[in-house]
Amino acid sequence: MVSYFEQKQKWRRINSFNKLKRRAVKMIKVPTEAEALLWGTIQKEVNCVLPEGYYFQRQYVLSPFILDFYCRKAGVCIEVDGVIHEGSVADDAYRDSFLKRNFGVVTFRVKNEDVYNFNFRVAFMKKTTNYIFNLIKAE
Repeated sequence: MVSYFEQKQKWRRINSFNKLKRRAVKMIKVPTEAEALLWGTIQKEVNCVLPEGYYFQRQYVLSPFILDFYCRKAGVCIEVDGVIHEGSVADDAYRDSFLKRNFGVVTFRVKNEDVYNFNFRVAFMKKTTNYIFNLIKAE
């Protein structure tokens, strides 16, 4: 029999997840300029070359976080660090280690200003794609 406390905890987790999901949907509808630019590159350059089942999704909820771009099958996350991330290096490091430790997610971080550089963006996507292909080969 499930205790009242256990039931209450379950409902809190569900409520928290639903709040994150609603926030993620809002973030998809109104992305930052850098996220929109990188998403276009991911769609054109990455998702089309990855094997079946390997693809990136935007604003993926992996409670308690929302990941900017996430390839679930490969366990790879891409985070675009804008102004809000300045001064939060320790928070970002904690988040990255939490995701790695609890979900096996590897995080690649890219700064907003680097996303605007076409050559950097293409090189970054190649690096990410190569990492995923190497994971597939290792399996």
